[in-house]
Amino acid sequence: MKQTTTPSTLKYVQAEILFIPLQTENQKLLSFESDGSLLKDRAMFVWTNPKIQDLKIGYSAIVDVYNKAPRIKTKIPYPLSIRNQEKYLQQTKNIDYTNPKIQELANKLAKQENDLFLLVSKVGNWVKNNIKYDLNTLTASASKPASWVLQNKIGVCDEITSLFIAILRAQGIPAKFISGISYTNNPKFSNKWGPHGWAEVYFPGTGWVPFDVTFGEFGWTDPGHIKLKESTDPQEPTTQLEWKGLGVQANIHDLDIKAKAVKTGKKKPSNIKWTLKPAYPTIGFGSYNVLIAEVENTADYYIGTELTLAKVKELETEEQRKQIILKPKEKKRIFWKIKIKKDLSEEYQYDIPLKVYDFRNISETTKIKATAYDIIFNEKDADNIIESQKTKETKKIELECKPEKDIKQTKEKTKINCIIENHLPTEKKIKICLNENCKEQIIPKENSKKVTFTYTPEKTGANEVKITAKSTDYETKTTMTIIQLDEPKIDITNIKIPQNIKYGDKFNIKFTVKKTSIANPKNVIIEVTGNGAKTKIPIGELTASQNIIVDVNTKQLYSKKPKFKIKAKYEGLNNKKKKTEKETTTTITGIPFWKNIIGWLMNLF
Repeated sequence: MKQTTTPSTLKYVQAEILFIPLQTENQKLLSFESDGSLLKDRAMFVWTNPKIQDLKIGYSAIVDVYNKAPRIKTKIPYPLSIRNQEKYLQQTKNIDYTNPKIQELANKLAKQENDLFLLVSKVGNWVKNNIKYDLNTLTASASKPASWVLQNKIGVCDEITSLFIAILRAQGIPAKFISGISYTNNPKFSNKWGPHGWAEVYFPGTGWVPFDVTFGEFGWTDPGHIKLKESTDPQEPTTQLEWKGLGVQANIHDLDIKAKAVKTGKKKPSNIKWTLKPAYPTIGFGSYNVLIAEVENTADYYIGTELTLAKVKELETEEQRKQIILKPKEKKRIFWKIKIKKDLSEEYQYDIPLKVYDFRNISETTKIKATAYDIIFNEKDADNIIESQKTKETKKIELECKPEKDIKQTKEKTKINCIIENHLPTEKKIKICLNENCKEQIIPKENSKKVTFTYTPEKTGANEVKITAKSTDYETKTTMTIIQLDEPKIDITNIKIPQNIKYGDKFNIKFTVKKTSIANPKNVIIEVTGNGAKTKIPIGELTASQNIIVDVNTKQLYSKKPKFKIKAKYEGLNNKKKKTEKETTTTITGIPFWKNIIGWLMNLF
């Protein structure tokens, strides 16, 4: 705060940090220390009649991050028909997806693609492979619109993510911008922890799924990502300031973010397995070759990851990193076109290691031999090898099922609509079963039919639904999850309040607002009242536990033994009004006698 005229007064200052660790499924806030109050998505700092001087805001937090991203286990058809996500389909300053070039690219990428995860990954692949990550540009300090990034083909994480989100929104796919910090071992960065941006994409029936195009992490992010803010646009503010005064100028400085790893857990085993084989084990100097990786997804969900061919000084390669998208239990082949350098010494035979690793540094290795006198293959030979190795299995019978509602209220039935496709040149009699409920259909050759089942969830929570389609010689199946909601409930726990507080001092009431149901309580409002103190905190929809800190000034109170009521008011299913209430107390020493009398009178009425 700076004085600009005389006389000057400063009556009130309120500053907010909108960049705090969020409570999510894979991120838990263990501790939060600050002079301000912690709300749902911000830390608030308030000064009354402060001196005209610099005022500091900040916090220290410990965050536990897990690798628990929502998983996509079955095909989600595209295009989408989605309601209640319009906020993340709108055009913004930097997500300018109505730009004709972005529209053209979005339509091109979506053409003939009907699997949502594959389409989103396809968009991510295009952005990663066509936009150069470049810190030596204007964009490192000033975020540019998605249309600028597409035109100039350069950017940093914010711009890369903005273009990714713009293409998705142009395709009618909701996507949000995530701001936070992340860890990198990239030698370009002197600080291993720093600000970073990535995206979350909405998948019906699953929710918001992370995609970090910059890191090549599709459908997940590693635990080195700490989520601090979600927004519609990368340039939404991270701080807010308001004040009331005369002859005063206020400026808020950029946040200085520092982070370090306090503890690391055990690495989870990788669900991606691969083997390596060169097309030719022995070749001559200057020859092309192809490294073939047989990659398998052992998980029951889609995975998008990146495999990297390690640099070897005797080799030339067009690209070292390969992005691969795998359906549940799917196997694929990926290829690296490599070339032995010409200027190797003719006096030696070279055993050249070929190592491929993933982000965990899990690796597989093979090798090739190179001499001056062995056969030389040209680039066309290498291209022909890749084409011949690209075998694509075509399903003879394909089953696609989707519930009309994948989240149900208690005791609700739902319809499951299935499309069974026969790609064979002859008609097929096919038996389609949902558990014991089976229906038979005659599917004409190269045709399809719709089959509808009525399903009632068996239990509260996640219900796995398996549907199979069989003929005499072919079988296929699909799995989906239908959630049966319970009545939303809230508990107020971990109440902490200091005892024996001196009158005139300030103190905090800390507590946790926790949902104890599968369904999310909505329109949640927290009220803390007692003996002159009153605070109201709107939370909205409670998706995860929230740690709340309420500041109390003892001068507000009218009793030496004040009781505080902590209420959580919210809406349940069918907008039913609900409430949870807890009490806590403390002792105020040195409180004036007249305040006790007023407090006694207040209790009478």
